[in-house]
Amino acid sequence: MTNNSKDRLTEAQISKEERLLRIENEDKKEDAQRRMTWYALFGMLLYPIAVVAASSVGLDTAVTTLGTMAAAYFVSVAGIVMAFFGAHAWKRRNNLLDE
Repeated sequence: MTNNSKDRLTEAQISKEERLLRIENEDKKEDAQRRMTWYALFGMLLYPIAVVAASSVGLDTAVTTLGTMAAAYFVSVAGIVMAFFGAHAWKRRNNLLDE
């Protein structure tokens, strides 16, 4: 019987370690997504500054190129930010409903 109880303890410890590892990995994933979102937001804010800087230096071709890319860039960045905050809100809502 003692051998059986040792096996159960080991299974419980393994289960606990797996759960802790899963939580740690989820935390790292959320941190990475948060950093990606902040970089996207900063890029969104710095984009107009790049256009103004290129214009003030006299790089008319760069201004034209940046201007044509702006619509796709802002929609893409907004999609990244929306996906992050939407997933976070969805997850939080489901966690609150489960409790």
